[in-house]
Amino acid sequence: DAMTDSASSPKGPMHARVLFLLLVGFPLITSNEQRLVQIQVIVRHGSRKQLSKSADTLEEGSSGLTPTGEKQMYDLGSWLRERYSGQDFSLSYDASQVLIESSPFGRSVVSAQSLALGLFPASSRNATGETLLPADVTPANIPVFTKKDENDIYIRAYANCPAFHAALQEFYTTDSFQDYHTQNLLLLTKLGERESLSAYTVITDSLRRIVPVYNVWNAFDAINVAKTECNPPSRAECASLEDPDIRDFLTAVEWDQLQRLAHSVEHEKYGVGIAGSKLGANILHQIRDRMQSSALTPWFIYSGHFATILGIFSALDVYALNEATLGQETIPNYGSALIFEVYEATGSGRRSVQLFFKEGLQNGVVQLTLPPEFCDSTSCALENFSKYVESRVDIADSQQWCSACQNSEADVCILAQSQNNSNTCDNNESESSAMIAVSFVMGVVLGVLLLLGGAFIYTCFKNSKSTPKRSSSSDRKSSPPDDKNQMDASLPASIVLEEAKGDSVIGELDDVDLGRV
Repeated sequence: DAMTDSASSPKGPMHARVLFLLLVGFPLITSNEQRLVQIQVIVRHGSRKQLSKSADTLEEGSSGLTPTGEKQMYDLGSWLRERYSGQDFSLSYDASQVLIESSPFGRSVVSAQSLALGLFPASSRNATGETLLPADVTPANIPVFTKKDENDIYIRAYANCPAFHAALQEFYTTDSFQDYHTQNLLLLTKLGERESLSAYTVITDSLRRIVPVYNVWNAFDAINVAKTECNPPSRAECASLEDPDIRDFLTAVEWDQLQRLAHSVEHEKYGVGIAGSKLGANILHQIRDRMQSSALTPWFIYSGHFATILGIFSALDVYALNEATLGQETIPNYGSALIFEVYEATGSGRRSVQLFFKEGLQNGVVQLTLPPEFCDSTSCALENFSKYVESRVDIADSQQWCSACQNSEADVCILAQSQNNSNTCDNNESESSAMIAVSFVMGVVLGVLLLLGGAFIYTCFKNSKSTPKRSSSSDRKSSPPDDKNQMDASLPASIVLEEAKGDSVIGELDDVDLGRV
């Protein structure tokens, strides 16, 4: 009875449904578990020596990575290894699983190598365990790939985009840029007094020597390098600087003012209004294409510069979407990292993207969000991420980038221009051939029409000569018919002529006016 009551009660079907969900639904839930399958990291190099940078062309002097910079990048690599060590993700080096790319500058290449030392220590670099190197030596078996500087349209697109440089020069003439000068004139004047900064100064109309706002980054860099490398001041790297004492040249308030000024100017230079998507388009397309590959490579590392990161931020409009998270706009510090994590559902195979940013080693990592119409707060389906990139980036490929940036020196741009010229010539040849064909046909038609017209005129003329003129009715009445006239009318014209004139024939038939006869 108890069994009968249980089966017939309303709870029976409910229990059956719950059991069905447990047996069937649970595998469905676990089969869609998200598994990390790819990591792409864009980093700024570590601390380096002071360098000079042109405000107009962004050309740079040489500057090597310092021991501080090597340690920063090694620590970043170790942090990445620790971050992903608890996941089902490969942390052993395999040439088919890891690709490290860098800008061609020494500081970026050594930064990539230093990061690789932390990410892939000696124990994770040799699958066989065999080495002929001393036991305390880490195998140098992780290559770093670079392009010639003029061909780097990905990591250093900002340096190879003349249209962007022209936009910068125009920006330097705007009222908003002049406001920077007016609001910071005392600071700029003090900077102009420092002998080691004299290469970056100008003389104003009032005979005041200042560091102009377009050169303020160089002054900021000189002081920032000294503050970084001279901690403590006894370090050998500090003593090697041109002006190590410049670290204390400004008061704390003035240094804070200089930082805010330099950061604001750089962010506006590389921001949405001036840079648009030109600086981030190529590397973003590359990142997205690598996410969509059927055979995913787990690790991609790009060793670049703060402008590389700002270019991507601008293209994706990251700061506008994450203002509360990122706070004030700052230049990404040494060792900063922008991280794209790609996940794949184990059941459906659908991929999703999560975006993180670590601003230097002293700060923690924060998750960045993308527009809610494309992504949710923590994750973005790969197809939606791709749609967002397409909606933001108005440059579809490298050929369009060459045109938008007015670059004619990169190999890819030279090739694109050659192809355009070839297509233009082909089009011109096709148009010329078509015009020749049309002209020929029209000539033939016109010739035929002229020939037919001439034949028609000739025929009409001939007929008009060979047709006898008829006598008028009055002539016929004045010459009554008789047998003789009737006979003459029936004879050939030549006989009539001979009869009329005797044996003399006065002309050919065609030359005789038969009407007169």
